[in-house]
Amino acid sequence: MFNLPNLLRSSWEPLSQYKDIIPDRLHPLLCETGSLTALLRARCGALHVEVLSEQKCRLEHEVKAILKCDSALCREVVLYCDDIPVVYGQSWIPESANSLGLSNIGSTPLGERLFDQQAWKRGEIEVTKLQKKALPSFLPSKGTLDSDICFARRSVFTRQDSKVLVCEIFLNGVKV
Repeated sequence: MFNLPNLLRSSWEPLSQYKDIIPDRLHPLLCETGSLTALLRARCGALHVEVLSEQKCRLEHEVKAILKCDSALCREVVLYCDDIPVVYGQSWIPESANSLGLSNIGSTPLGERLFDQQAWKRGEIEVTKLQKKALPSFLPSKGTLDSDICFARRSVFTRQDSKVLVCEIFLNGVKV
C-alpha cells in the first residue's frame, strides 16, 4: 500500500489556494464537488475500476485523527477511461461506514456508493502538487504523465458519526 497521507502530510491546502494554478484540462476534475465517477463516466466511452488492494489496516496518526478511529479498510484503485489510467484513488473506510452502505464494494467505484446515497456529505476539498518522481512505481501511468508534477485532492465524507477519507491522484489529462 502506498501511504499517501504520510507522503503529503504537510502539503494539503484548500482548493481555493490552487484554483489559479490548476491546468485548464484538470480544473473540472479537481474542482468537481459532485461525483468524479459520474463526471468521468459522462466524458469517456467506458469507465472501469481496477482494485489494487483492499485490506484492513491500523491507521497512522493523521488519518486516525481525521476519521476518529483506529483502523479502517484501506482501498486502492485505478480508474480507467477508455483503458487509459486517469485516477489513482486511495480511501479509508471505517467499520462504522459498512453499516451505512459501504460494505462489499468490490470493483464498484466508491463514488457511486457515496453519491447514490444522498446522506453522505463531502467536506472541504484539499489539493496538493506532487513531483512525478514521488509517485509509487506500481502506478500504470508513471511514464505517461505529461509534466514533472501532477495534482492530487482529498476530502472527507461524513454520514452520522462515520467519516470516509478519499484521496485521488490525477494521472493523465482527461479531456473534460
